[in-house]
Amino acid sequence: MTPKLLILDKDNTLVRPASGQRYVQGPTDQELIPGVAEALTAYRDAGWATAIASNQAGIAARYKTLDDTIREMHFAMQLTGIETAMFAPSYEENGGEAYLLEIVGDELRAKLIETKLSKFRKPEPGMLDTLAFRHFQHNDYDESDALYAGDRDEDREAAARAGVNFLWAHDWLTSSPAALAIL
Repeated sequence: MTPKLLILDKDNTLVRPASGQRYVQGPTDQELIPGVAEALTAYRDAGWATAIASNQAGIAARYKTLDDTIREMHFAMQLTGIETAMFAPSYEENGGEAYLLEIVGDELRAKLIETKLSKFRKPEPGMLDTLAFRHFQHNDYDESDALYAGDRDEDREAAARAGVNFLWAHDWLTSSPAALAIL
């Protein structure tokens, strides 16, 4: 049986700037939000797989480079133990691009995904759809098999468009996987 899938936004859901600044100032300027390690452990112990989906608008705004963002995402993956992540820096009207990061063994693999068929930046559902399709290996999965947790309205809207359940970040931190049976 394929495990359920928990997809999480990165900033202000999993990590926050260790420097205390409003935004992450460099790849290692990240620390886990209190309770994240315990929540991730509870979900994993209940059989959930985990992934990250994050817009990373700082690239388009020229606050950081693509390489810095890949290093930043990789550091967040190391902090959380999450082995799959996507980010979508592009504002392209006709689909744009996203990057899929996977940790395989000790190696980070980054793959550019471009398509005119799917819009990736949240509130569009492209990242969530892609992660769910890859995880479940088909388009056919029950809504209760996937959950997205985030801290912004665009996260909630992306989940609705992708047809997956949504929890606000603060609710996810205090929920138990068993309680999700009522969603």
